Amino acid sequence: MEAEEQKKKDAPAGAPMWIVTFSDLMSLLLCFFVLLLTMAETKPKKFKMVSGSLKEAFGVQRQVEQQDMPKAESVIKEEWSSGPPTPIKSDTVNQPLQIAKPGMEKIQEENKENEESLKNSLKQEMQKEDIEIVKEGNDIVIRVSEKASFASGSAALQKAFIPTLMKLVRKIKPMDYSIEIAGHTDNVPISSKRYRSNWELSSSRAVTMAHALMKAGDINPTRITVRGHADTKPLVPNTSRENQARNRRVEIVLKNNKLVQ
Repeated sequence: MEAEEQKKKDAPAGAPMWIVTFSDLMSLLLCFFVLLLTMAETKPKKFKMVSGSLKEAFGVQRQVEQQDMPKAESVIKEEWSSGPPTPIKSDTVNQPLQIAKPGMEKIQEENKENEESLKNSLKQEMQKEDIEIVKEGNDIVIRVSEKASFASGSAALQKAFIPTLMKLVRKIKPMDYSIEIAGHTDNVPISSKRYRSNWELSSSRAVTMAHALMKAGDINPTRITVRGHADTKPLVPNTSRENQARNRRVEIVLKNNKLVQ
């Protein structure tokens, strides 16, 4: 027994404990470099140099016939240098920042109040569909139907419309609005001794309405613009008598001067 114990004592010492950790570290490093190699763009010359180094490091390897050189895109740019940034082209169109005019909310509130005031004053006429009041953008549009204002094919204002006209004048005159009066017809052509086409009829009706407003309320002519559109701007398709009647109208468009400036 003593001889065996003496033998063990005389035997050479084994590998130190840290060698295991070191071996694991080397294995991990090897895997890391192999991974980098697979991710990099492999060039034939460099590949042979690397394979030769591995051969010398790990001993003789079995020769394996290689069909195709492994290829991959490099994830790291080989040559890099600092320099001015290159502008990036973009298809995106930047919209200009729209800044609201000072007091815009107050003006819109004023428009809303005037619209409601007109509707309250002309409630009966609106119920009979003689007049329609709508808001288009920042404009107030008063649509006067043909049946309430003009006889068919005529530009003479009917007497029955005078009370409605007076209501309109009382409301419009104190407002700081410019007034655009536009005549509209349906698509049925007109040809008479007085009117050669719907253009003349629509223009004549707009002029008649302008004169009536100026005469009834002493409205400054500089506030008024007259247009004739014939059948070019229908509200609805001219596919029925009801639609055609709706398209025959005169529009009084009120434009707030504070927004025009």
